[in-house]
Amino acid sequence: MTRQLVVYAAKGEVISPTLLRVTAGRSTTRESREIKRKDKGTHFAIRRLRFFMTKHYKKNGNKGYFVKVDVKKYFSNINHNVLKQKLEKLKIPSDILSLLHCIIDSYQHHLDSGLPMGNQTSQAFALLYLNDIDRMIKEVFQIKYYIRYMDDFIMIVNNKTLADTILEKTAGLLSAEQLTINPKSQVIPIKNGISFLGWTFTYGQNGVIVQKPKKTSKARIIEKAKDKIYLYNQNAISLEDLHSTYTSYKAHLQYGNSHNFSKSITKVFAAIA
Repeated sequence: MTRQLVVYAAKGEVISPTLLRVTAGRSTTRESREIKRKDKGTHFAIRRLRFFMTKHYKKNGNKGYFVKVDVKKYFSNINHNVLKQKLEKLKIPSDILSLLHCIIDSYQHHLDSGLPMGNQTSQAFALLYLNDIDRMIKEVFQIKYYIRYMDDFIMIVNNKTLADTILEKTAGLLSAEQLTINPKSQVIPIKNGISFLGWTFTYGQNGVIVQKPKKTSKARIIEKAKDKIYLYNQNAISLEDLHSTYTSYKAHLQYGNSHNFSKSITKVFAAIA
């Protein structure tokens, strides 16, 4: 097994793209296909949500409901046997399939469950695992405005009865995949806005989408910025590394309505000792 994993690591540039390409072909939603593409993840998901909110507003104003679903400890609870069965249904070469099984078995949070976070293969596994639920929501429940990024689901529907029904049925679908819906999953009036991938989204004047970083996201960015500055002052990182962090935060904040917070970030970095 160890030798196989070494081979996988050496050929990761081949295996992960292969897996992503094959699972993309099985995806039933445009957002799922795009999210599998390199550098298309969170930013595409955010643009898609903004697009759906705009489309909904043109027909319904700020009347309607979000169905927000989150899976409890998703990566830790992905069942190995269920995942393997899903992979075996795909047109994956047998040698790569064998390695994928080996990768799955190499990590477990608890018995026969769990995937490591942060690598491309786990990302593909996580997207594939819920693909059947994507199909049910889009094709059976016929939810037009639906997006999923990993284990974060958002649906937009016109009335609360339908929203409550969809939330209940989605919980049942997750249970069938040996997963548990997070208690924080809920039905939210559209006029109240929604949080997604570190941002809050609300309607402004005439239905313009207002996108601002969440309070927790802002606190996390400030904390990490200060940590980087501390490391720089301790000569643990270079000025180039510090500047790279700064420009990365500034670029990220340009995606939303965050001018004032962006100025705050500049002031934090300007205070370098």
